[in-house]
Amino acid sequence: MWIVMGSWRRWWFLSLSLLSSVLLVCSYGRVFRPPAHASMVFLRSKRANAFFLEEMLQGNLERECYEETCNYEEAREYFEDTLKTDTFWNVYVDGDQCKPNPCLHGGSCKDSIGGYTCSCTELYHGKNCEIDISQCPTKGPFSCDHFCSPNFVAYQCSCTTGYKIHSDKRSCIPAVKHPCGRLQPTNQINTAYHVCPHNRCPWQVVFVDEAGAELCSGVILGPQAVLTSASCLYMGKKVHSMQTGASNNSVRIPLSTQLYIHNRHERGSLEDDLAVVRLNEPLPFGPSVSHLCLPTKDFSENVLMSPGREGVARGQDKLRGESHGPPVLSYLKAEGCRNQVNVSQPLTNKMFCMGSQEGFCGTELTRFNETDLKPGLTRNCSLLSGTPVVTVERGTAFLTGLLLSPPTSHGCRQTLLFTKLSRYLQWIQQRLEMTEMRMTPQMTHDPPGPYV
Repeated sequence: MWIVMGSWRRWWFLSLSLLSSVLLVCSYGRVFRPPAHASMVFLRSKRANAFFLEEMLQGNLERECYEETCNYEEAREYFEDTLKTDTFWNVYVDGDQCKPNPCLHGGSCKDSIGGYTCSCTELYHGKNCEIDISQCPTKGPFSCDHFCSPNFVAYQCSCTTGYKIHSDKRSCIPAVKHPCGRLQPTNQINTAYHVCPHNRCPWQVVFVDEAGAELCSGVILGPQAVLTSASCLYMGKKVHSMQTGASNNSVRIPLSTQLYIHNRHERGSLEDDLAVVRLNEPLPFGPSVSHLCLPTKDFSENVLMSPGREGVARGQDKLRGESHGPPVLSYLKAEGCRNQVNVSQPLTNKMFCMGSQEGFCGTELTRFNETDLKPGLTRNCSLLSGTPVVTVERGTAFLTGLLLSPPTSHGCRQTLLFTKLSRYLQWIQQRLEMTEMRMTPQMTHDPPGPYV
């Protein structure tokens, strides 16, 4: 009986196992879904590098850096190259600043974190390759110290007389013992005091009569040449001597002194108010006596005299009998000049204006009130006819004008009118050359000619 029961149990177990297998096969379609159907449930692809193999295999850029946020090391694992990684990383961090390309004139752009760099073609430079190297820059590290001449390929720098071009092709360095417009070292920050220490300008002169009264001013342009206003010689008082530069020396002006007066100047007129005085003996150049530089026409009008730029004109404080800091003036536009200057004669393109908010008596004098004046004294703005105005460019002082109409005793804040010397450079240069020649002493009016 036990044998029959055991056989029956084995038969039952086999039957149940067979039935279970049949049922499992029949239900396969309901448990396992086709790949297309399964992918609709799990939109994210299965990680390829599972467990410890992920550190051994190449990274997946899309998964590591786009589906997730990656760091530089993870990106480096994918590219396995530093240059390619840096290129990707610069764009990945803050976007591609080279799209659209900011580099002009065919320049190529290289993106970086927080910026970009342009590689310019041969004829351009600047942050965006916007500067044509054939055109003269007026500011920045590529600008010339003195003069600039543009051409088709590249601009060329040059220097004024007494200087030579440096090996960098832009800077100007002294080529003689006493170059023009050389400023003396000083610890003064103020522009005026830096140009004229202690209010003593080494290139400025004052003409006086026999009684010592100041008649007019002028500027030294050479060892034996002084430029002044022609009206200075027609003042009815005889010029006796000339006080030179920043020294207390006085140079006698004999009657035999050679004078060159502009042939177009008429007495009482503001036009062509120029004269060159040829000294019989050369001046002793040094720290206290020196000459100013003459600019080119383009350099003077487009760089030195640009509206708002500063210039210095030195005067005397007559109220106290001593000198104070020369006023710092600003070049004005032509429209502002015509509206503000107070002269009876029409203005021409051979004139320009300058103004100052501090006044022309010096900053210290303008603090006084009229009640502070002693009886019989009046405020004198102390700028004489022929006073030069100077503008400094990269450590060199250049002459731009001579004062035409001195301010009135109560006009310390009025606009000043100057002769624009850029329109007379040819005439001045010719007179300077003549002062170097030995000629018969006499007063000379130039023959008519197109000097301006």
